[in-house]
Amino acid sequence: MCLFFRGRRLPLLLAHRGCSSLAPENTLAAARMARRVGADGWELDVQLTADGHPVVIHDRGLLRLTDVAAHPAFAGRRPFIVSRFTLAELRQLSTGAPFARRDRHGQIAAGAVSPADLARYRTEPLPSLEEALRLTRELDLVVNVELKDQRGLPGGDAIVQRTVRVLDRVDMVERVLISSFNFNYLRQIKALRPAYATAALVKEPHPDPLGLLRELQADAYHPGHLMVTPQLVRQIRNAGKHVNVWTVNSAERMSELAGWGVSGLITDFPQRWSD
Repeated sequence: MCLFFRGRRLPLLLAHRGCSSLAPENTLAAARMARRVGADGWELDVQLTADGHPVVIHDRGLLRLTDVAAHPAFAGRRPFIVSRFTLAELRQLSTGAPFARRDRHGQIAAGAVSPADLARYRTEPLPSLEEALRLTRELDLVVNVELKDQRGLPGGDAIVQRTVRVLDRVDMVERVLISSFNFNYLRQIKALRPAYATAALVKEPHPDPLGLLRELQADAYHPGHLMVTPQLVRQIRNAGKHVNVWTVNSAERMSELAGWGVSGLITDFPQRWSD
């Protein structure tokens, strides 16, 4: 059994991009909120900056998630691609205003986000992967690190090696699960650091999930929650592998999937879970 799942009560409740319904996604504030509402851990996304630092952000562009358009110094940098900014430049950006303006999950309008939290978010930056991992340990959480597909981007071929350097510095193999839609990244991780748990992310149901996991030497299968059946979950779990499903936002569906025996629930609303 891999170190990530060993001895843990399942299913794990993993806050999607942190508790992204109540805080700016993929930020340290979202991780803290995940801990506050009782999640076991969080899921985050990693890309590389122009100077080769793994940074936590989902989109290839910065417009949806940051206030980059409000910075005159960056006016000539459109279309504001993450991989064209250095880490120092990204640290000048804030995630709070876009979070408040978009209210993607309607929780600000519903009164679930306090004025004090909104005020704190105004200066909430994008974190580096190392900062995110160190906070994960401080909060006694686990983390699913998703490596975004960087093919075709400057320096994109280095994402696995750069991520491994950070993992080596923080030394928390028992708390980290690495996933990706790019299966070659998973092969590289297992070749470089076989002790780390890995997971195959899929956008469509795979015809042979167990065969895929064996080929990749991966520990878990990560399908959308509508792609699984009780029989599939049972087959994978009986083979000693794990199934973490995304993105499950209703309490009823969480309870149903937990009853099927999934290993993890990835959700924007960890506050809705009750075991």
